[in-house]
Amino acid sequence: PVSVTSIGDEAFRNTGLLSVSIPGSAIDLGDNLFNGCKSLVSVSLGSGITTVPTGIFSSCYELKRVTLPTTVKTIETYAFYGCEELSNLVIPASVTTIGDDAFNYCNKLVVYYTGSAEQWRSVKTGARNYLGEELGVRYENHRADVYPYQPVSGFADVVSGEYFADAVTWATSRNIVTGTSATSFSPFGLVTRSQAVTILW
Repeated sequence: PVSVTSIGDEAFRNTGLLSVSIPGSAIDLGDNLFNGCKSLVSVSLGSGITTVPTGIFSSCYELKRVTLPTTVKTIETYAFYGCEELSNLVIPASVTTIGDDAFNYCNKLVVYYTGSAEQWRSVKTGARNYLGEELGVRYENHRADVYPYQPVSGFADVVSGEYFADAVTWATSRNIVTGTSATSFSPFGLVTRSQAVTILW
């Protein structure tokens, strides 16, 4: 709920979550919050977050999409450790520090950095992150021609290129569905019986 301001350490560790949207009211997330959530696919962090905590997504092997707000300044150690399916991540220019092993074993990852190459070189990056030209860091992602994945219908967790993006656009444009919040659609969430009846009706 939007009233949440803090979530403790390991609150969702090793659970079967599929998709999560953290509200902008949350300003404090605990360490290892989603560690070992092997079914987790999509996460959107709200605008209250300035630090991506230690081990928050560690061993989330199926994680494919993470949205970081432009308020983030620090990505702590082991934050994305072992996120083997994470292939694209936008890191905002607000980030000044990336801890040791934050992106270790993210072998498919391409980073889209919203600042310049000069700004990227000033980011304090810890050991074993391997974030450099060998992984193809792209700069100034606010240009659509540089970052190929853009939000669809105003939802941060639905971007162009996803297999369901066109369906979401079609359904929302006809007011069949409106999403789970103004900025979230929760495409990997479970559909309740009442939601299914409403859609089919």
